[in-house]
Amino acid sequence: MARQEISLCCWNVNWAKPGSPRAAPIASAIKRLRPDILCMCEGYTGFDETGHWIASGADYGYGDTRGRRKIMLWSREPWRDVNAIGHSSLPPGRFIAGTTDTNCGPVHVMGLAIPWAMAHVATGQKNRNPWQDHMRYLDHVPDILANRPPAVPLIVTGDFNQRVPRGRQPKAVFEKLSEVFLGAVDLWTAGEITGADRQPVCHIGGSSELRPLAAGAFSRRQRSGKILNDHDAVTARIARA
Repeated sequence: MARQEISLCCWNVNWAKPGSPRAAPIASAIKRLRPDILCMCEGYTGFDETGHWIASGADYGYGDTRGRRKIMLWSREPWRDVNAIGHSSLPPGRFIAGTTDTNCGPVHVMGLAIPWAMAHVATGQKNRNPWQDHMRYLDHVPDILANRPPAVPLIVTGDFNQRVPRGRQPKAVFEKLSEVFLGAVDLWTAGEITGADRQPVCHIGGSSELRPLAAGAFSRRQRSGKILNDHDAVTARIARA
């Protein structure tokens, strides 16, 4: 009988370009982890030609993207019900969702690339205040969560750009994140995660139809001490509740 659990991984790879020196060890690490579902943040299309990919829109407000995507989802099985908009008022190019089949049955996966504190403040469009785009994104997440396909377990993953429990982010910003997700999903990667260099800002969570078996991380540091990128990978094994 096939194992009735799902292996998940979420990693912000900081624009590691396919074929580059940074991309090879990242790809090797992901291959060793053997996830059933992978969320890749700040990646390139064509990173891996196996399996099935869906990606956010190319325009995330910073000009020519040349194959860059803020967030992509990979599954061993094909995707359906694909949605790259989420909400018409979201900052663009920062959402992707779809339904895929797994050992636990169909699941709907939402990939979120919540803007960091300084999005379009000193770079990009230079017309925002700190945390403005972040809070604007969070304003619309409840509607997105409410509109998921009925009777299908939900997985939410991506770069939340906040530590949970609260780190150094403003109290009001953390309270907004808590308000948005409280009761809707459990964040399985909250707190200190074994294997991480520091408390993560990328997360994996899900609805009550799913339960976590284990959460972990893959350090951004290689054994040589070389740093691959600015985020650790987070992982989770889950099963039906």
